[in-house]
Amino acid sequence: MAAVMPDAADENAQISLRALNDFRAEIHLLGCQYLSRHGRLQYALWLIRLGLFHDPDKRVRLEAIEAAGRCGSRIVLDGVGRDEP
Repeated sequence: MAAVMPDAADENAQISLRALNDFRAEIHLLGCQYLSRHGRLQYALWLIRLGLFHDPDKRVRLEAIEAAGRCGSRIVLDGVGRDEP
């Protein structure tokens, strides 16, 4: 992850997605840091689908929240299924 962290190429985003699917919290953390650094809208959906806001590790949850903010997704920031605009 350290090698691909500065590069926003799609191939490297796929590496971060693999990191998010790993079973180790330290690897989840690195994946979240990548998403936070590059902040694309589609990354927010990865955070939701993989349940990283509910990760057992507090560091991962906090990094996922930071990444979500940088992604700028209204779904993540406002909540899924809210009745309000």
